[in-house]
Amino acid sequence: MTASAGTVSEPVAPPRPLRERLRDAEPGIRLGAAGDAYLAEAPPAACQAELAQLLADPNEDARKLAALALGRIGPPAFSDLARALAAAQPAAVRALACIAAGAHGPAAAPLVAPLCTCLKAPEEGVRSPASIALGRVGAAAVGPLSRVLDESNEAGTRIAAADAAGAIGKDAAPTSEGLRRASGHPDPRVGLACADALGRVSGRPASALPSLVTATHAADEGLRAEAVRRIGTLQRDGHGAGKTLLALGGDPSPKVRAASAIALALVGVRGDDLLSVLGRLLDDPDPQVRVCAAAAACHVREEARPLLPKLEALRRGTEPAVAAAAGAACDAITGKEPPKPPARITAAA
Repeated sequence: MTASAGTVSEPVAPPRPLRERLRDAEPGIRLGAAGDAYLAEAPPAACQAELAQLLADPNEDARKLAALALGRIGPPAFSDLARALAAAQPAAVRALACIAAGAHGPAAAPLVAPLCTCLKAPEEGVRSPASIALGRVGAAAVGPLSRVLDESNEAGTRIAAADAAGAIGKDAAPTSEGLRRASGHPDPRVGLACADALGRVSGRPASALPSLVTATHAADEGLRAEAVRRIGTLQRDGHGAGKTLLALGGDPSPKVRAASAIALALVGVRGDDLLSVLGRLLDDPDPQVRVCAAAAACHVREEARPLLPKLEALRRGTEPAVAAAAGAACDAITGKEPPKPPARITAAA
């Protein structure tokens, strides 16, 4: 900054070293330093000890940032990241530590045991990212997942373990017997997860369709919506359920209608039947159904051009989520590129 006439500019003090700020007695300074460590251009390996110490910080946000920063350091910090996965940590810290571990794929094999412990958490927000992480670890997680399937009777844990095995695919074939035994759980959601996983580990994902389609006729709307969601995740392998999904676009439950819109696009249903259902769902009284119908049109892109008038009208509407989804669909259909996020955010993600 240039000094004005008659004044002397004050020298600007250099920023304090990151390691020093991570050890500061002031909670706000530690928190800011943890954020800087996470967003640093290079993994903050030199600060590993200080970040590990933050895993016991009274401020939960500092712990979360420390877990993410330790994840950026990678294998040398896995022993510390395991502490972030421990049951004593708040659920949000464990969830972010699962995400950080999963980003390393098979290299995160040393973290399989604490990730499996996260499968047993009471919070779905911890079980789900743990399941995803174990699926990314791959073959090294197969044996521990088999034990979880046999030893735990909790529905949420069995579902998360089954989903992890399914994500691993054929390498998880040794879990097949455990999946069959676990499928007898009284909660029907477990049966759906196990059927889905068995199809994937056998290399025949479409073999799960009969069980999933049967569940779309269940009395419970949540179970119907879950079955539809799982059909959608099969993508082209779920195409055989196309007629069922088209009919479910008229289900009395908005949860099911929303799930059917997404699933129809994912499994590859196209043509007039799809446009008719999506057009109707874009007029649905439930805003989440309209969001999902717009998202489905975005996935279909050019083939959804006849829906542009409705999407443009929704884009100009007063509901932010609906307007955003409709705008993204309009841009996808017309070939406009969405704006790129700032470089800093891209790097952080």
